[in-house]
Amino acid sequence: MDVKTRVAKAKEAEYCCSETIMKLGLEDLKIEDEKLIDAMGAFCGGMGAGQVCGALAASVSLMCVTAGRAVGKKEIRPEFMKWFGEKFGALDCPTLIDNDVENKKTRCPLLIEQTYEKVAEILKERGYI
Repeated sequence: MDVKTRVAKAKEAEYCCSETIMKLGLEDLKIEDEKLIDAMGAFCGGMGAGQVCGALAASVSLMCVTAGRAVGKKEIRPEFMKWFGEKFGALDCPTLIDNDVENKKTRCPLLIEQTYEKVAEILKERGYI
């Protein structure tokens, strides 16, 4: 199943952005850990306060889970954060959706899809998945 379909199914099941990123990652790693997916709920919608994008926060968390804390933080995170900022033009939810909650319906699914594809690419390049 392609990433777009998987993201749509997660949305139908009421997973938020951060939960979806972790869910897809754990599925690809063949790890079952609902508690970790639940923990990503803390990052939904910019931590529920319009802060850092939940998809971004969960992606960095997934890379640390996969590659280990040191590698994830020191080697992968800077590259990924740079890519995200350049690709989407911001790191925070309000800016990403132009301060219009209605934009979440169209922008967030595509952002989640593209973000997860980049995370998977980075992890595959390094032999983690």
